Amino acid sequence: NGYALVRTYSNSMEAMLLSVGIALLCPNLFDTESRGRSATSCSLRPTSALAFVLGGLSVCVRFTAIAAWIPIGFVCSVRRRTVQESLAIFFGLCACFGFLGVLLGTVLDRFFYGFWAVPFLGSFHFNVMQGNGSLYGTHHPLWYLFAGLPAICGVLLPLFVASVSMACTEPNFNARRIVVTIVLFYVALHSFSAHKEFRFMLPILHLICVLSAYCITGYYASLVDKVAPGIAAPRRRLLFFYLPLLLLNYPHLLFLG
Repeated sequence: NGYALVRTYSNSMEAMLLSVGIALLCPNLFDTESRGRSATSCSLRPTSALAFVLGGLSVCVRFTAIAAWIPIGFVCSVRRRTVQESLAIFFGLCACFGFLGVLLGTVLDRFFYGFWAVPFLGSFHFNVMQGNGSLYGTHHPLWYLFAGLPAICGVLLPLFVASVSMACTEPNFNARRIVVTIVLFYVALHSFSAHKEFRFMLPILHLICVLSAYCITGYYASLVDKVAPGIAAPRRRLLFFYLPLLLLNYPHLLFLG
């Protein structure tokens, strides 16, 4: 947003709603004990319901936000003890409150437009059904892998790739693998569109930062401790973490701003 301004406002809203939604869903999404809980207790949790309402609102902002909420709803549903409980979570929590969020977004559009309108359906029809998204430019299907993600990751790219590779080798479907699933599904679904932009990856940037931080704290930090054991911990973090990130990230922001 430092230089793109208006062009990324909708993507920033989508990113904010996704971040808050995942934070509200943490007990359902990442709890290793969720498989042993009943569907009723999970579906009636107010924070979980609010999360999918925000998900519906994010779809109203940009219909492509559903690319992140599909794997989220899938993970919340399949981590149940029985098929009946999975269906109860999917329809009673994910679909029901997600549709409520869409209705809320439609009412807000009615208030500000002065007439009934469903903008995200118009965007979907124009860009997907009619295929007019290519009018804005076309890219290779793998463009996000070789250009989009490296550009938005910046210096975090090696850490992100390392975290993804470690998640793929882990035996359990833990929190890190869930976050990787959301990111990869989001990128894969966006790759089907002929038109691609860097800003379309903004909503998952915070998840990429989380995965990179996990790699830093789990491996890079211990490596630095072995290399420079004589330096105090606060100074070590300043020299090896904060200062390199500032030096590598801020010059291009100042130049583009």
